Amino acid sequence: MNNQANDNTNRKEEILEKSRKSNRDEGVEYAKRQGDSIGRLVVFFAVCIPLSVISALSGHMSTVWALEAVSCAFWFGEVFAYYRFTKKKSYMIKTVCAALLLIAFVYWFIATVQGW
Repeated sequence: MNNQANDNTNRKEEILEKSRKSNRDEGVEYAKRQGDSIGRLVVFFAVCIPLSVISALSGHMSTVWALEAVSCAFWFGEVFAYYRFTKKKSYMIKTVCAALLLIAFVYWFIATVQGW
């Protein structure tokens, strides 16, 4: 029984030592992921939406559809990656929604530019 406790202690020490030697800091990585997420939202709301509104008000709908397509492309990429690694149903639903919106906005952009 004492040998098993020593083995567990040694294994824990080895894992801690490897963690100390690595240059990865999980707290920093978590903060970076959160910052990236917040940054994407800020960029979307602070840049894309005002540009879309200004373009719509000035009658340049092709610009609106292009901006929305680019936004949906970024959203699709993010949620698809999450779905791919987690296999969660919520991410699958978001992926399908993002893909449908992306297709719609690309279609509307092409239709507007081509004058359909």
